[in-house]
Amino acid sequence: MCSIDKEQFDGNISLFYGEIKNGNNHRYLSWEHCYEYFYIYRKDIDYDYASLMLSFYLASWGMYRGSSFLLRHDYKIYKTMLEELLTIDLWDKHDWSQIIKANEIIERKLSPYKNNKEDKNNKNKISNTLITKILLGIFGCTPAYDRFFVNGLKKYNINNNKISIQYCKDSYMGIMDLIDRCKSSFEFPKIKLKFNENIYYPDMKIMDMYFWVLGKE
Repeated sequence: MCSIDKEQFDGNISLFYGEIKNGNNHRYLSWEHCYEYFYIYRKDIDYDYASLMLSFYLASWGMYRGSSFLLRHDYKIYKTMLEELLTIDLWDKHDWSQIIKANEIIERKLSPYKNNKEDKNNKNKISNTLITKILLGIFGCTPAYDRFFVNGLKKYNINNNKISIQYCKDSYMGIMDLIDRCKSSFEFPKIKLKFNENIYYPDMKIMDMYFWVLGKE
């Protein structure tokens, strides 16, 4: 039995997607533009353009604010990361073992650009928020573990079996199980990209929207 109320689930998705549906230039569309490019051109990537596409999506989704180390560099820092990352096929898949490999690539390629002085406790460690936003933007294979998404998980956990709020295998598999239970209980949303109706939102992006809205409220 699904532990999510269908009315609340549909309402949260509508609140988020309504911002996209009702306008042509909302910042939420940055994810669509990024995901669409990588989904279509995965086998014929222009790594310079892809790096620019990824960097703008990340900026639009808050990863260039404040003291972010990304602010000190241009978009080309993603090129070698993408060259290696895109050898992994995570589109339309939920494979934690492959996600682990992707995590390692992102960490290894971006950590040299960080400054130890700004993060004394974790040295050059790349945040899970940045890692998951990159994976969401390129593959749509995991939610983005940002503040509102984690808050959403906390709210969900008050009345239900707990899903870890940490980005880890247990959390990922808990969300996968929740997706399966939702699909067995009610019609799971099928959302097409606003400007490309041949591509649908991945399941993990749907869950990202649900929990993000839940946490923002």
